[in-house]
Amino acid sequence: MPPLSSIIMALQGLFGILNGAASLISSSALQKNLDNLQINSIPAVHAIALGSVSIGAFYINAAYRHDKTMMWICVLGRGIAIPVFMAHGGSWKNVAVFEAVCGLSVAGALVWEGWGKRKAE
Repeated sequence: MPPLSSIIMALQGLFGILNGAASLISSSALQKNLDNLQINSIPAVHAIALGSVSIGAFYINAAYRHDKTMMWICVLGRGIAIPVFMAHGGSWKNVAVFEAVCGLSVAGALVWEGWGKRKAE
């Protein structure tokens, strides 16, 4: 069975790919994102969607290889995103909370695995 951090990272990657693809494929998903983000720019949502697909693929690759360094870099990136999104307020606060949950879940799993490995030695 893969390590917990890889499972969590892969699930986050899959979510990113599916969320991004939905905005690219489905006009109703696109409209929902436009409404949620309170913007009117379809190209902006498409750019966010393409970024989500790319980052999702990156997360899945890091999970598959159980690349702990890249996982910690992802945690750092999510940590940086939290205050940026919080500062925008509105529905962006929900995005900040999502980033916090994702980052903390991967960090927690990595710490747990490291602790278990040291305890086994």
